[in-house]
Amino acid sequence: EFDDDDDAYRNKQLALHNASDAPGKGKRQRVTSSALSTYVSGASAAPEAAPPTMRLEGHAQAVYCVKFSPDGTALASASHDRTVLLWRTTEDCASFVELRGHKNAVLDVRWMPDGQQLITASPDNTLRLWDASAAKSVRKFTEHASFVHAVDVSPRDGAQLAVSASDDGTAKVWDTRQRESVATFEEDYQVLACAMAPASDMVHTGSLDGDIRT
Repeated sequence: EFDDDDDAYRNKQLALHNASDAPGKGKRQRVTSSALSTYVSGASAAPEAAPPTMRLEGHAQAVYCVKFSPDGTALASASHDRTVLLWRTTEDCASFVELRGHKNAVLDVRWMPDGQQLITASPDNTLRLWDASAAKSVRKFTEHASFVHAVDVSPRDGAQLAVSASDDGTAKVWDTRQRESVATFEEDYQVLACAMAPASDMVHTGSLDGDIRT
């Protein structure tokens, strides 16, 4: 069971992090936003490691996912503390909304294309759709029989589609305007990752057996 008294998942993530810093592995670097912008534009070599330009503090436990809103004015962070926090990306970068309702950690979060709603995945076997401005859950999706590891959404404007990946060996496609899934893809192993194609006509999944399926 994945809960606050069981650190197995967090220990696994820490082990993966430590492995990334081992000799021969590519170390993660924190860079200033100005240095990164210069590098991305092709004006300089790769930036040197530098202190972060901002530290956002508010979660009580590990943070598993962060995602910018479509317009870039907000950042959503998903945590083991069962919450999602929304942060401003300008001025003081303060947290301005807390989304609370999952009964277990929040492993993944995605903004819907309109930037007004978010969808989250949790080991409580559910996904939730949230109204960002009202700071409340507006829909819960409960068809999965085990941990929900990941969620992705259609990037098309006006689209209301999402796909989820679960330990129950399925990926499900949802029309977020209704509680029932519109398609289910069954696999022989736990499904750990998922992505929806830009045209919203295909989904891709990654599973425990090391394969990616479309």
